[in-house]
This record gives sequence, C-alpha cells and structure tokens, in this order.
Amino acid sequence: TECALAGQVEALRVSEVRERESVREGESSVRGVPFSQLLKLLDRVAWCEEEIGSEPAADGAALAERVDSLEASLGVASEGSIEERLGAIEGLIGSEATLEAAPVAAAAPPPLLA
Repeated sequence: TECALAGQVEALRVSEVRERESVREGESSVRGVPFSQLLKLLDRVAWCEEEIGSEPAADGAALAERVDSLEASLGVASEGSIEERLGAIEGLIGSEATLEAAPVAAAAPPPLLA
C-alpha cells in the first residue's frame, strides 16, 4: 500500500543519512575510497534498489552488504571492486529496462488469398 511504500522510502532516506554521517565521521570507509566517491556509490546503490524494488537497507547496512543484496536479488554474482560490481548491476538493470520499454512489434496481417 502507499503507506507501506512511503515508510520504506523514509527508512531508506534515514539509512542513507546515517551511512553518510558515519562516512563523514570516519567510522566507515571502503578501502580508502574518497568521501565524494562514496556518496556517489551510495546514490547509485539507492537507485538500483529502487529500480528492482528491493527492500531499502533501513538497518544501516554497509555499502558492500547492499551490493551483495542487489546481486542476490538479481540472481547474479560478480567479482571485483564495489564500483565494478555496481556497474555490472546497473548494466543488468539498464538492459532489463530497455527490454521492458521496447515496443512489441505488431504481427503482420495474413496475406489475402486470391
């Protein structure tokens, strides 16, 4: 329902704010990735979560755990950095969105018999 969806969106926002604050305070880091890049990764993860309709990480899950969850939701597993894995997820979501948006070709009418 709309109330449940609004609650999930709010929980996601709260989670992202907490994660951003913990990054600012130096409590969380991802292999020395600069703060500005972490914020971009957080935005990308949030977009992916929204696109596939996965539950927001309201419990303050770490970035790597959120990417793991996205991969599990899509039934894929990839190797590499968080950024590389996220790029693969975005590619899958983008290709699925392209397929869903593609118009279905209308069947040609059968030829008339003479």
